[in-house]
Amino acid sequence: MGGCLLRLLRLLRDPALRRVRAFGWAYLVLLAVFLVTAGKPYYLGGLYPVLLAAGAEPTLRWMRRAAGRSRRILLGSALGLSAVVAALLMLPVVPAAALHMTPIVDINYDAGETVGWPRFTDAVAQVYEELPATQRGGVVLLAANYGEAGALDRYGPARGLPRAYSGHNSYAAWGPPPQTSGPVIAVGFPRERLAQLFGSVQLAGRIDNGLAVDNEEQGAPIWLCREQLQPWAQAWPKLRRLG
Repeated sequence: MGGCLLRLLRLLRDPALRRVRAFGWAYLVLLAVFLVTAGKPYYLGGLYPVLLAAGAEPTLRWMRRAAGRSRRILLGSALGLSAVVAALLMLPVVPAAALHMTPIVDINYDAGETVGWPRFTDAVAQVYEELPATQRGGVVLLAANYGEAGALDRYGPARGLPRAYSGHNSYAAWGPPPQTSGPVIAVGFPRERLAQLFGSVQLAGRIDNGLAVDNEEQGAPIWLCREQLQPWAQAWPKLRRLG
């Protein structure tokens, strides 16, 4: 974080970089926007190479100021340590079963977001399979976020599930669902939200990834909804959301 700040200050204050100073201000403006809108840290990823470039030239001057191996070894060690830490935090190198014993998910929330997807899909499939065979053909799967919808679309077909729908972000562009007479299996929604759309909302299960990883799906409810109060064409705009 400190290195990032120093590079940003150079972009904003060094007369030699006056022509590219707009990149520094762009970083600050976007940082403020994403903080206010609860954006992901990687949304700023496109500007990090600019910050790295801003810090490269002073680093090279520092190395050339005194010939010898000590500074090269110090810089190489820092780069190696940074690579190891980044790999542990950002890449799936730690077994999923051990994640809950590390601070990785606390630091990088997204590291836990695909954990337990097959088991998540199994829980939804169990609710689906418990329905009478005559109702399964009209079932609609509705997920509260695109991650849940993605899990169901990735692992659901092998379990006989229909495609999933979600009003979250760009996933909403693949909706609304077809108008059917079957029930809706909804995942991750608060009950009061679904009660605005259906006359009957029953708790059918809860998600448990079995690995004690505290991600967005852990403990999420699975609802069985019937008696749709309005057609999807009217309900879909109310289910669309960004964030």
